[in-house]
Amino acid sequence: MDKNENQFTKPVEIDVVELVTHIFLSSQGDLLFYNASVLKQFTIEGRPSTRNIYQSFWSERNGEEWLQPQPLEFPNAPYTCVYDIAQNGSIALIKAATSGLAIIQKTPQGWSDPELIGYIPTSYDQAQMTEDGKIIAVTAYQQPDGAQQTDARGFDLNLYGRDSEGKWNKQKVNEDNTTPLSSEFLLCKNGEKLFWVPQDISAKDSNGG
Repeated sequence: MDKNENQFTKPVEIDVVELVTHIFLSSQGDLLFYNASVLKQFTIEGRPSTRNIYQSFWSERNGEEWLQPQPLEFPNAPYTCVYDIAQNGSIALIKAATSGLAIIQKTPQGWSDPELIGYIPTSYDQAQMTEDGKIIAVTAYQQPDGAQQTDARGFDLNLYGRDSEGKWNKQKVNEDNTTPLSSEFLLCKNGEKLFWVPQDISAKDSNGG
């Protein structure tokens, strides 16, 4: 829908899928990203099989029309999920199959190959990116060890940033032996502030900021 003076226009259908999650729209409203559940065919031990998987798609506006959505897929990452976008949609933070979190950039020739930042996602993590694409915050699930009586471990919060040589470096926000964090956090788009929520908000060290 577009705003025309004081009213919105009629809705325009862009795609039809079974389930859509994590929708991202560029600041100027001309690039759309989303993750959707789609049915894929596989061959397992010589036998054909089908199952639903999550795949990311993107679409670009061309005048008054939206182009047919295309999957964000690459030779080494046939299945991806979008976590965040920046710079009016020209930079996207994606999960590249089992390879890990990666940055891709839109060029006149298409999307660049995924640039891995050095983090392998789990099933429960979340990630956000600053507007310049140089700082990434990620919550990582704390896997229980043999001494744990429960799997309710909470999350670690990590920051990834580029150094002067363009390499990605990791910094852990919550120190070891402190209250685990929940999966909820907020990284300001300018990278100046980071907010998080301790898992136990009654704990003495439950400070976010």
